[in-house]
Amino acid sequence: MYKYILKYHLCLLLLFVFIVLPCKSVLGACEERGSLRAVRLLQKVDQQISSDQSLVAQQLIEEFKKKYPQEQYYLIDYHLGNLYGQTGQLKKALAAYDAALTGCDQDSGLWQNRGKIAWDLKLYAIAADSLFRAYELDLKKEPSLLFHTAIARMYANQKEKALDLLETLLEDALAAAEDVWLETYINLCLELKQADRALVHLSDWQPQFESRKVFWRLLAVVHIQQQKYEKGAANLKVLAAFESLKATDKKLLADLLLQINIPLEAAELYEELLLEKPDSQQLYEKIITCYRLGLQPQKALETIERALSVYRSGKLMQDRGEILFEQGHYEQAFQAFDDLVQIDPDRGIAYLYQGYCALRMEDRVLARKVLTKASGYKKEKKEAERLLAWLRKT
Repeated sequence: MYKYILKYHLCLLLLFVFIVLPCKSVLGACEERGSLRAVRLLQKVDQQISSDQSLVAQQLIEEFKKKYPQEQYYLIDYHLGNLYGQTGQLKKALAAYDAALTGCDQDSGLWQNRGKIAWDLKLYAIAADSLFRAYELDLKKEPSLLFHTAIARMYANQKEKALDLLETLLEDALAAAEDVWLETYINLCLELKQADRALVHLSDWQPQFESRKVFWRLLAVVHIQQQKYEKGAANLKVLAAFESLKATDKKLLADLLLQINIPLEAAELYEELLLEKPDSQQLYEKIITCYRLGLQPQKALETIERALSVYRSGKLMQDRGEILFEQGHYEQAFQAFDDLVQIDPDRGIAYLYQGYCALRMEDRVLARKVLTKASGYKKEKKEAERLLAWLRKT
C-alpha cells in the first residue's frame, strides 16, 4: 500500500573537511619527532598554505621527498595527502595517507581524511574501515564519525554491520540523536525486511523520541509496512497533533482511514486535499467512494456533480447511475446509464443496469431490448441471459 523511501544522506559525507594539523607542531598524535630539516619544511608548507599557495606547498613537499628520500616523517605525507585531496588528485592522496599511516596509525584526523578520500574514490569498504578507526581514536567519540561509518558500510554492501552501528549510535545518543540517524536506521531495517527489529527498538526508544515529529512518522511507516493500518493511522493522528499534516501525510492518513473502514473521516481529509488540487480526478473518485461506503448517497451525488464540472468519465457516469438506482430513482438511473453509453458505448454494465431499471419500472419491452444488448458482452452475458429467460417464462 505504501512504500517509504529515504535516500541515504550522501551529502553529509561531503561535510567532512580535511583535518590539517598546524605545521608549527612538530609532534602529531604519535610520539615521533621529525628532524630539524623536516620541521623547517613543514613550517614553510604552513606559510604557503596560509597564503593560499597550496600548489607551491605541494611542490615543496614533492621536491623534499625526492631530495631526501630517507626522511620518513608521517606529518609530511599527511600534509601531502591533504594537498593532493584538495586539488582532486585522489589516488595520490590515498597513497600519501597510506604512507603516513606506516609512520603513525594513531592519528584520528589522518584516518578521517583517508576515509573521505576513499569515499570519493568509491572505495566504500576502505572508507568505512578508515572512518571507524577515526572514531575509535577520537577522544571525543564524535558521533557523526560513527554515522558516516554506517553510511559507508551501506555502500560497501555491509548492511547488517551498518544496522548494528546505527543501533549503537542511537542507543548511546538517545535524546541527543539527530533525526536523520533514526530515519536512516528505520529505512535500512525496512530495506532488510526487519520491521520487527525496528518496532522493538522504536518501543525502547519512545521515551526519548516521542516528543519528535519524525518518531511518529517513522512509527507509522513501520506499522504500514506490516499492514497494521489501524496503528499506522493512530500514529499519523499523533503526528497531526504536532503540526498540520503535509499533503503526502494527509493523503496517507486518508488512505489508511478508508482502508480500515472509517470512510467519512477519510472523506474530510480528501476534501481538504481537493481544495489544494481542485482538478484532481483521483481525489474526486476517493471522495465519492468514501461517501458511498459511509452511506451518504446524496453527498456522493453532489460530489459527482462537482466532478462533472471538471471532467467527464465513464466511472463518474456509472457511479451516478448506480447511486440513483440504489435510491430507487429508476428513470433517472436509466438516463444516467444512457449518458454513460454515449461516452463509452462498449460498457456492457450500463445496458445490464438499464435492464434492472426497466424491470423495476415494469417496462418489459424496454427491459428485453437493453438486456439483449447486455447479453452481447462477455462479463454481462450470463446475468443478462438469465433475466431474458425469466422474461420469456413470465
